[in-house]
Amino acid sequence: RLRGVADTLADTSYDLVITNGTVIDPLSGTDAIATVAVQGGPIGRITSEPAEGSSLASRAGRVIDASGRVVSPGFINTHTHEGVILESMKVFVKDGITTWVGGNCGFSAIPLADYYDGIEADGLYNNYASLTGLNALRDRVGVDTFDAASPAQIAEMVASLSEDMEAGGMGISFGAYYNPGCSYEEMLATAKEAARQGGMAASHIR
Repeated sequence: RLRGVADTLADTSYDLVITNGTVIDPLSGTDAIATVAVQGGPIGRITSEPAEGSSLASRAGRVIDASGRVVSPGFINTHTHEGVILESMKVFVKDGITTWVGGNCGFSAIPLADYYDGIEADGLYNNYASLTGLNALRDRVGVDTFDAASPAQIAEMVASLSEDMEAGGMGISFGAYYNPGCSYEEMLATAKEAARQGGMAASHIR
């Protein structure tokens, strides 16, 4: 992340200094050749002054020459479809995406606890979170694409969603376009459960 800081003492050392890159920060409107110094994780200094940039580089544990490249905060992709998740991560990280949200449009892996365990064991290239798809919940309780869920099936879906939320799920996603039988009652019940646990509802409308 980019942030303003006070002047840095001359004897301060840095873990990493990135030089000669075009620093772009949409939040502040920055778009300039600059030097970025990282200290202990957060950015400690950004300067467009060549002399100061050279001074920072001389006190760095590692220096990256980013000439011809863009230096920017990581991008957040809030609407993705996983596919082969590890391959997706490799592509996303090359595009500068450091955080992404899957499980959109009603489709997700369930239960999320098992899914999270599996991808963490395989190794993650970036930060990942998932919604729980209502269509996936409908499949799990045996509702046909063109049928509405029964009250008992809705209760079972809400219980499954609750478990996903407790495992770190972001909320519920709807894909009513893909499951025409999906009812208002199903969407309302699961949205209420997501909200109860501080989550969200994302809708792909009919």
